[in-house]
Amino acid sequence: MLKKAIITGAAKGIGLECAKIFKKNGYLCYLLDIDDKVLDVAKNLDSKGFVVDISDYSNVLDFFDNIHEDIDVLVNNAGIQFVDSFFDIKIDEWLKVINTNLNGTFYMTKEVVNKMSKGIIINVSSIHGENPRINKFSYDASKAAINMMTKEFALALAPKIRVNAIAIGATATPMNECFIKEPKTKEEAKSKVPLNVILEASEVADIIFQMTTDSFKNMTGTILNYDGGRSLK
Repeated sequence: MLKKAIITGAAKGIGLECAKIFKKNGYLCYLLDIDDKVLDVAKNLDSKGFVVDISDYSNVLDFFDNIHEDIDVLVNNAGIQFVDSFFDIKIDEWLKVINTNLNGTFYMTKEVVNKMSKGIIINVSSIHGENPRINKFSYDASKAAINMMTKEFALALAPKIRVNAIAIGATATPMNECFIKEPKTKEEAKSKVPLNVILEASEVADIIFQMTTDSFKNMTGTILNYDGGRSLK
């Protein structure tokens, strides 16, 4: 039977790479993004694309009204961030991050379970959900909350549904385009990582896919660090 996966934030970065690897492994993919480029991505991957603002619960409900099949996997990947000092945080930006990263993950999870007879949910988190830093307060707070939600979802949804998160370190994605445009910034970031690496979106997607296989069949409620050792410092 054809397996089905929903991937949010699928127009670029980790979400796009997840779409590629799930499709390669025989999944029918439902690709969501607020960016309408997701429609072209879906067409190129012979998948189904939807323009959805996951921060808007009514948008999420409208999307699930179109789903009439069992879903096997949900990858909650969509996320945004703003960089500000504490004293420069704008309330509208704070709310936008929390509504997208945290509430969007909750909305998608709340509704997908009605479409799962047995399933797997993977939340894309960050090592900075535990490791403090400055200037990305809303993003890091949202990831800390996602980590706790992951554990509580796992308790609430077992044994039918497994829920885990991957907490990643510095990754070369459009969100972190400074690693591409600013070699000095990239080298500074690498210097903080014991393995001296910046992760690639494709390798993160590969780990996410592996977490949905039987190799991890008895893992739930786990926050899996994949960060080149960055969280050790």
